[in-house]
Amino acid sequence: MESNEFLSSILNEDGIEIIGDHYYKVNLGSERVFVLSDDFANEIEDLKKEKTTNENLLVFSTNDDVLYLIDEGSKGTLNGRTELFCRKSGAREDKDNSFVVEPVYGDYRQDNKVVYQKAGIYFSLQAKTKMQYKSLTGLWVDAGVTNNQVLNYYVKFEPKCRSISEHSGTRSDDGPSNAFNYRPYESARGLHKYRYEADFSGQGFWSRKYRIFDGF
Repeated sequence: MESNEFLSSILNEDGIEIIGDHYYKVNLGSERVFVLSDDFANEIEDLKKEKTTNENLLVFSTNDDVLYLIDEGSKGTLNGRTELFCRKSGAREDKDNSFVVEPVYGDYRQDNKVVYQKAGIYFSLQAKTKMQYKSLTGLWVDAGVTNNQVLNYYVKFEPKCRSISEHSGTRSDDGPSNAFNYRPYESARGLHKYRYEADFSGQGFWSRKYRIFDGF
């Protein structure tokens, strides 16, 4: 499963985030989100262990808009519990990724991806490119400072129970780096439908067009 850079930046060493008056643990592997009210902070070990026999532990899917559901008073959407929030279905996760090698000398390559990520408390559409260089040993390594990375994109998306957005354009990196990305959508609300297309330029060569979609 695709790693989630945003979650990695906010979760503590136990994989837990505190938002408002609840503790949240996201398990991308099992596609579950476990929630514990701070009224039961003394039971935090059960949250760490994902001990679902604890009735105070609320269990959701990573497809659920968990923060909104908690605000609505939901007690979980799995194990027969009831969902109170918007009933529109969530779009599936999707990813298109591959390497593109510089066609003349073969000494640079792009590591490209377009992905829709679902984590229950965070949803995003992301296009990302990262430049790598072939070392003297033949291994691909970080290319270091790379200027003038560009991506062309088209995106159309409909969040659950919200209106459709659609736009396209060109984005350029805003400083020297070996990586560049663009997220046209990131929210605590999941998507009902989407289409995201992008192609990338770095070190003077363009990639193919990458495309993910569900519903559009």
